[in-house]
Order: sequence, then C-alpha cells, then structure tokens
Amino acid sequence: MNTAPRSFRIQAEPAYAEIVRDLLLAEGFSCTSEAFSPHCFSLTSEPFPLGSSLAALFGYIYIQDRSSMLPPLALAASTDPQALILDMCASPGSKTSFLAQLLPDCAIVANEPNPNRLATLRANLEHLGILSCVTLKSPGQDIPFPDNTFDAIQLDPPCSGWGTVAKNPKVTTIWKDTNSKSLIRLQRALLAKAARLVRPGGTILYSTCTTHDKENEEQVRFAETELPLRRVPLPPYPGFLYDEKEGGSGCLRVRQDERAQGFFLARLVKEGEAPKKNATEGLSPYPGFPKGAIEQEIGTAFFFPARTHPLRDYARIHGVPVGVFHAGTLNPKPSLRPFFGADGRKTLSLELKEIRDLIAGKTVTTDQDIKRATIAWRDLPLALVTVKNGRILCPKGSGRWPLAHNMQMSDN
Repeated sequence: MNTAPRSFRIQAEPAYAEIVRDLLLAEGFSCTSEAFSPHCFSLTSEPFPLGSSLAALFGYIYIQDRSSMLPPLALAASTDPQALILDMCASPGSKTSFLAQLLPDCAIVANEPNPNRLATLRANLEHLGILSCVTLKSPGQDIPFPDNTFDAIQLDPPCSGWGTVAKNPKVTTIWKDTNSKSLIRLQRALLAKAARLVRPGGTILYSTCTTHDKENEEQVRFAETELPLRRVPLPPYPGFLYDEKEGGSGCLRVRQDERAQGFFLARLVKEGEAPKKNATEGLSPYPGFPKGAIEQEIGTAFFFPARTHPLRDYARIHGVPVGVFHAGTLNPKPSLRPFFGADGRKTLSLELKEIRDLIAGKTVTTDQDIKRATIAWRDLPLALVTVKNGRILCPKGSGRWPLAHNMQMSDN
C-alpha cells in the first residue's frame, strides 16, 4: 500500500502564495516546502481530503505527484519566457498548468485526443484560472501545424506506468515487456512528430512514469540516431533518488521510493540555428490578461493568446472560456482572477464558516449597500458574487457553488 504523503502545488500569484498556506493551516492542514521548487509542498497533516479544502475548491492548489512536477521545471529552465509551447499529451493538465505558472508570458497549445480526457483537461485549466492555454483535440502524431512552429514541446506520452506500481500494483501485469510494443511504436511516432514541429534550437522535454528501458533510454537513442535531436544533460533536482541505466547519461531516472513514483526525463534539442523571433503583436483586452483577443461563439466569450492566432488557420483550437457578453459588456466567469476587485467592485472579507455556508447554498448576508463584490478570505480573493437585498448569492443565483464539481486533480 502506498503511504506516501500527499504532494501539491500552490497555483497562485506570488503575492498570494503565503496567504494560501495560511488558508490551509486555518483548515487544519500542515505542509513542508520542497527543496526543488518554491511552488511545491508535501503534506504533514491532512484532517480531511485535500481536494475538498477551500484552497482546492477555489483553484489555488493542485494535487500532483512530486516526480511529475519535474518535467515542467526542466522545460521552463531552458525555454524563452514568451515561448509558444506545445503539450502533445496534456490531460489531465498537471504539467501543463505548472508550465503556465512557471512561464506566465508564454502561450501553450494543450493537446488531448481522447474526448473524456480533453474535458478533464479543459475543466482543470479553467478551474485554475489559466489564460495562456488553448486546447486542441488531435492524435499527437497527426497534429496539423506546419514544421518548425513551436519554440518548445512537452511530451509525456502514454507509457506502461511501471513507475506507479506502488499505487497501481496491476500495471506490471497489464503492460508486460512482451506486450508493450504498441506503446513503443506510439512513443516513437510522437517523438518524430515533435522533432518536426519544434523549431531548430528548440527543446523537447520527453518524460515517462515508467522504469522500462525500451520506453526511456532506448527512445532517447532513437531520437539521436534517427531524428535531428541531441540530448542536453539535465541537472538533478534535490529531494529525489536517482538511478542510471546504460545509455542514459544526461537523462534523469527518478527512483521510486516512499515519497515519489518512478520517472524518466530527457531534454532533447533540435539541431540547427534558431530563427530570429518576431515580437508578439497584440494588446491585452483587459488588465491582467495576456496579449490576445476575446471572441464570441454560441453565446460564450473565449480568449485566444496572441501567439496562437496564426495556428487557427490549420486546426480548430479551443480558446479559454472567460464569460458571456451582455449588451456589449463582458460578464466574467466568477473565478476569473483578473476581474477580482476590478470595475470598482468592493471586496467582502468572509470568515471560514461563511465561505463554507456559501458553498453549501446557505444564506450569508452583508450590511454593505452593494450589488456585486469580490469575496475574500483575509486578502486572498476567491470569487465574484452578486448581492441582492443584503444576501450574497452564488454566481448563478442559488444552490450549490458551481466551482469545482467537474475538476479532477491528478497525481500525474
């Protein structure tokens, strides 16, 4: 049985990170920070499931295995802050959302071919308030963009998952060495496609959650001998144990232990001289938004980062839903953080019990004469609300709070 402490990230602007920790502490949680990133933590006390905490319900934390936090860190460290990035196999969005946090000025195309997994990806990105990620539904090996489109690619392909055996004991029987050939073929097809889509000088961060040599070191050798890619050594991150297999020099093979699942990472760079980049054109449609544009489709307003606009000539990409327009004015989603406190909206500071009562659909009142507000815990803004006759209303009028019912945080 896996008894490893739960790990998570604080997905918040730096000014709010410490208040998020205070909110967790106020609900009885305690945690320690991880040496490999100031955004990452491990629980030391969990009085009730972390996914039901207020920090999780309002999109300020994301539960994730420690090992799977490493690929975004490794890719971000060698990528231009304003890069155009492709995440080829993005669901459920764990690595995508962390990458967006590490590179807030980048633009990301998050791809997922499976409709159910795509829905999960979109729900998670929306819940975390990420504006820099558009989504695409395409088999990874058939992504229809021109060659040399992306500055960097995150590739975490389907794999045998042997590194997760502590929590998924059946993986070694489901994917035996003898029946993993289909996975290996798919991984090579994805690597070949990634090598075409990334620009010369650009980086592909290849990772798996398996300990299978043929899906790890042998795939790196394939990339170097059959594709215009060369490996660039990755530095080890503190807080992990590592193994090294023959042919794996410069790669990271995280050893499975009581705190982390087994994982493999390799940084591959495309040969050739990097082309000169043009400055990103466009304006921010609202304060706090990246450069880009908001468009309407079937009554919903979608945001498209500026660097993703040319990609729409080649594929149907799904923008970030940010609300609806009414009489020419955007009515934002209640969790849209750039609008917290905007347009003269006052802030109502609530106690923990009042916030929990709102989530449960109970009556919470204020004596302030206002019609709309941002509710907050201390100085941490949580959501946009309306007020009618002194009663604070859920964003859709009544009933349970529509914040996290579709969210599926994952350890991967």
